[in-house]
Amino acid sequence: MPDYRVRFAPVRHPRTHHHLDAASNQAAAHPADQKLQRSRSGCSQCRSHKVKCDETFPVCVRCLKRGLLCRLSPRLQRWQVETRWVSSPLGTLVKPRLLQYWVEKACQMLVIDPENNPYSFPILDYLTRAPSLVHMIQSLSAAHQEYFPANGPIMSLEERGRALQLLQRELAQTKYLEASFLTVQLLGLSQWADPDPRDFGQQHLFAARHILDHLLLNYWDDLAHPGSSELFSISVGSFLYWDMCCAHLVDAQEQRPLDTTLMAQAVHTLRNKDHPTYGPATELIYLLAQVGRHCRSDIQLGRHSDATARSLEQQLRDFQAPQNNGSLALLHDSLQKHGLIILRRSASTSRRKLKDEENDELHSWAVGITQSLSQLPLTSTLLNIQSLPLLTAGSELRSSDTELREIILTRFKAIYSMNRVPSTLQAMTLLKEVWAICDSGIQLSWIEYMILHKKWRLVLG
Repeated sequence: MPDYRVRFAPVRHPRTHHHLDAASNQAAAHPADQKLQRSRSGCSQCRSHKVKCDETFPVCVRCLKRGLLCRLSPRLQRWQVETRWVSSPLGTLVKPRLLQYWVEKACQMLVIDPENNPYSFPILDYLTRAPSLVHMIQSLSAAHQEYFPANGPIMSLEERGRALQLLQRELAQTKYLEASFLTVQLLGLSQWADPDPRDFGQQHLFAARHILDHLLLNYWDDLAHPGSSELFSISVGSFLYWDMCCAHLVDAQEQRPLDTTLMAQAVHTLRNKDHPTYGPATELIYLLAQVGRHCRSDIQLGRHSDATARSLEQQLRDFQAPQNNGSLALLHDSLQKHGLIILRRSASTSRRKLKDEENDELHSWAVGITQSLSQLPLTSTLLNIQSLPLLTAGSELRSSDTELREIILTRFKAIYSMNRVPSTLQAMTLLKEVWAICDSGIQLSWIEYMILHKKWRLVLG
């Protein structure tokens, strides 16, 4: 039985806000009610200009038309949580408003389908096993509400400190490592959201790998069993995605190999399972993590292996996700092309400049990514994992691709409005600088420019 119950409070005004398409249909059917459907909250841009906001999430219509950053704070539902642990010692740790904000709003940045979100209400079952998780959730909620400011809210910093203290005790006991893994994962996420672009939280990534290796070594049979813990399989996929996002950021001489026997077996076991962060594409994420390692070695050390590059490229071309729907197919195709582009571009860094026909092929892939992703609605949580392919595609667009470049920037702004993570805005700054360099006739990958010239370590996902 779950450790929580949700009781919705009575709603006095039945009219609620809908997304743009629903709102338009409702207004057409009942024009007299249109004014009543709008609230006084709205986004910060509309409030500052004292105009009505339609409150479309993540970007309202007015901000979208004007190319503005939209900062909207959707209203929380009116509900009360009744828990059996309120009277327990854990009950004194819980800050209900922050917990509610997490399960309703903040956790949505971790998944591509809000209806399949293990980080929302299901995560409440693990709070009693890992009290550090309570504090980490509340820390992220407090920071997310304020768009992760440079000087984090005192509440967020205090909660993070408590989470670290409790986590040390939990890891020493090794009793509920799956739950503690969630705390480490969220610690890593908090580092992603740090405005300092030079620190991506490598220590948390390595700690998560240590926990996962222990779980795979001692509980492999549980993962391979059809009735295995859902949290275990989610943790494996979540780590692989995290590793993929950071593979090109870790110093080449500090990299830990990913293609171990246990990890390869885990990927094979989970290859057709639908992961809440990226769908049925565990093999692709695993492959992209290896591509990232190869690119880092190329760029940092100048060590290029034609055989490895050819093998990785062929595996990328051969990947086929099982029975994708249209939207996920577009997303996975974009991730494939992202891998192909950074693989080719990093080879040119360590070996030679690409020929015109090779640059043309990269450009065609970049155009394909941009056109594919532009078919996905700006209101979709599929935005959550578009940053990397958008940055890779954008960096290959030419000065003549003005409309496509604008599409890239528009989507980055929408992503920021959805996840509020500062690295999204920093990626836009990085991209504009890469455009200025490439428009002057210099061939350059965004990874090379970020690592060697900017000394940044942006985590994008």
